[in-house]
Amino acid sequence: MNKWIKIAGGVVVVLIGVVVAGAAILGSMDFNQYKGLIAEQAKKATGRDLQIAGDLNLEISLNPAIAVDGVTFANADWGSKPAMVTVERFAAEVSLIPLLSGQVVVNRLLIEGVDLLAETDKHGVGNWEFAPGEKPAAEESAGATTLPSVDKVVMRDIKVTYKDGVTGEEHRVALDELTAAAGSVDAPVKIDAKGSLNEKIFSLAGTLGSVEQMTSSDGVYPVDVTADALGVKTSYKGAFGTPGGSI
Repeated sequence: MNKWIKIAGGVVVVLIGVVVAGAAILGSMDFNQYKGLIAEQAKKATGRDLQIAGDLNLEISLNPAIAVDGVTFANADWGSKPAMVTVERFAAEVSLIPLLSGQVVVNRLLIEGVDLLAETDKHGVGNWEFAPGEKPAAEESAGATTLPSVDKVVMRDIKVTYKDGVTGEEHRVALDELTAAAGSVDAPVKIDAKGSLNEKIFSLAGTLGSVEQMTSSDGVYPVDVTADALGVKTSYKGAFGTPGGSI
């Protein structure tokens, strides 16, 4: 019995040593060397340039965190400005233990300083549509995709502009802060947002359907929210979409 206890203890010590050594190696790596590869893969997938001006940082712990600053994604060639999206900071904290069983659990996702331009040309083609040959052919899936679980999303200083190239209309949404929290992919999402729509201040709070429902084929997405805009408070409780259709 003592022999097996010693063997088991030795195995544990070796495993701990491997984990510590791996963490030390990862912690000493300069992940900025992969910025070029990331940009290359983005170009391959979309035909657009992706630039990362800041550093790629990785913090090793039981809840590893990765952060990147200064990301710019190019606009369509015909766009009204060079960048379609700029992001000042993106950070994510992931639970390590669930990864061992193939589950991705994001404890906290932070997105700050986003400037997104969605626009169409005079023919109604959106800058989110890729030109023929830019988008790679879809690959066959080897199996069902497992959705990541995101416990909390925090978004600050988000600006979204929509320009209609056909009508000339322009709409602007600014989010001072938005938080969305859910315990799992099948749990309701609680949201709280404050911002403005075309310079008119609003706030929004309530509960949305789960991420799983958002991506399901049912075509129905439950919503229970209260909005306050122009001094008027309104509520909506119901669902978007139609059974069997798309949301």
